[in-house]
Amino acid sequence: MSWISTVPIRVKPKYRNLFIVENRNLWDLCEAQCDKAADLVLCVDFALKQELLLKGYEVEFLDHLVQESFLEQLNFTMHDFLNNWFKDENGQDLLLYKNYSLGDSLLLYLINDVTFFCHFFFNIIGLKSISYERIIVAATEPIIIECLDKAEINYDTIKIAIPLPEKPVYLFPITKWVKEKTENSISLKFKLKNIIANAFDLVFDGLDRTFNKNKKRIYIQQYHCTQQLINTLKQNSDVQIVTQNYTGISHILKERRVHFSYNEKNNRVFSDLFNKYQNSKKQKWTFMGYPIDSYIYERIDKTVYDKLKEAISAADDIETYFKKYKLQVMVPVTNYWVQNRLLMNYCRNNSVPIYMIINGLLNISYMHDAKDSDYVNSYSVSIKEEYFNNRANVFALGDPRMDKYTVLEHKRIDRNIPLIVIGTAGYDSIDLNSYLAYEFDFLYDILVTLNLIKTQGLNFKIVLKVRANGYTDVYKKFVNEYFDHLPVEIIQDKSFFDVITNADLYISIFSQTIFEASCLGIPAIYYKKDTQYIHKPFNNKSQLVTANNVAELQEKILGFYNNDAMYSNFLKKEIMEEYIGPLDGNNLKRNIDFVHNLINQNINKA
Repeated sequence: MSWISTVPIRVKPKYRNLFIVENRNLWDLCEAQCDKAADLVLCVDFALKQELLLKGYEVEFLDHLVQESFLEQLNFTMHDFLNNWFKDENGQDLLLYKNYSLGDSLLLYLINDVTFFCHFFFNIIGLKSISYERIIVAATEPIIIECLDKAEINYDTIKIAIPLPEKPVYLFPITKWVKEKTENSISLKFKLKNIIANAFDLVFDGLDRTFNKNKKRIYIQQYHCTQQLINTLKQNSDVQIVTQNYTGISHILKERRVHFSYNEKNNRVFSDLFNKYQNSKKQKWTFMGYPIDSYIYERIDKTVYDKLKEAISAADDIETYFKKYKLQVMVPVTNYWVQNRLLMNYCRNNSVPIYMIINGLLNISYMHDAKDSDYVNSYSVSIKEEYFNNRANVFALGDPRMDKYTVLEHKRIDRNIPLIVIGTAGYDSIDLNSYLAYEFDFLYDILVTLNLIKTQGLNFKIVLKVRANGYTDVYKKFVNEYFDHLPVEIIQDKSFFDVITNADLYISIFSQTIFEASCLGIPAIYYKKDTQYIHKPFNNKSQLVTANNVAELQEKILGFYNNDAMYSNFLKKEIMEEYIGPLDGNNLKRNIDFVHNLINQNINKA
């Protein structure tokens, strides 16, 4: 088959046959037909790619086939669509209810499903840039077959016999993870918890109407970056903190939440809104003749049907609660989550200031998060300039979590038998330039490099710090399969602080944790295995020690053993402050002062 396509790809333009083989448990079904000298294998499993590379096959990740510059342009279009899908051709909100944008509030529920489809579709159309005779497919993941069909690419399937081998597969199980994180919020478990919480709501409502009428209510979205703010403001007897939910019995007397009452009587409102939306949705996205908008709406419509009643109830609950109590300020950390986003709507409707404290580093241009708040703490001048385009309503007030690092002494570094901490990577579901096997591709290179260094007579210990959404059991299998001879300890349950304080060298993806290590005087390396477009200092043009491949990584690690001066810049306070914000120990105070100034109306909107 010969196509005419302008999609730039990472492989040669001509092969005999293309084999799409999802993972190594399906390879035995294809091996006899595949000619390693003439064919290309496309997979999503790191283990299969690694196995075939060692055997001399040409192989690439199916979901990393297309060049990054091409996909980066599509990132902007995709996220613009995701932030406007609920509007008609004139930009009018089709899911507006009592001046609440219900569609906008549902973004978290639908974003991963939409981006997962786009992730595969825009790589699969890259097949049209290749000349070939046949495509042979062995896959159980439905999205692969769906995208091939929608791209109108002919293929032959290999019959898959059950049971299959059960070798470990190394990729991030995004579908499983999303299901775990966004489980049905009106499930029986949720309802039972809510019955208990509602009982507390009623008790506190009676107490507050009698004794706490004059307290200043501040809604703060509870997360790592706001926890100290919440704890401090709770001590102020004039302030009542409202959060998305109670955090436990020991804190409950000082917490309030918006009373949640899922209303089964919203059927008429739901039907009217859903029908209006179905009949008038007009957002268009056509690419290379493909109706991308239709493909995406197939997914969005299911989410709207399943979740719209929840959003209606949440809007009603917010209205009811704040008719009784005046809200002074809202402090979110993101635009995501239904109640959180709808409460931002309430604030705009009622002239209540919204002060966003960003959740970690915002360093990717196409994102919309936090860009429509009244005021924003961007942590640093760098983020203010690059992500927020230096807007006047954005303030570099620092991250309260960084205060504790300013009073700690720098660690004494052991370069004889250093403890090397590796922060695991992860698939970035909202970036088309990420890929499912990225975290294992990243880790394999680092451990290969350390093995090379070990053969040179250098010693070390390794700790693998698994992120909260990682799967430790899979990492154990990975290390046992490829690197059982290396001294690797795998940790997930300890805090990053408790792990990094023992490190002598830290190797990571683009992450705020690099600054946390640097604040402790621990040399850090950013291993840029990713192909994403990221702002400084992760852009290969900063003082951060960066490696782009195994050879560079080996050079940088050897430089650590030799106490190379290249590490000194990113240990300097003034350089780190450019990217992470002030390191003077006063970040929490600045944020509290800003909230009090908003309450007292001492800050004007830009």
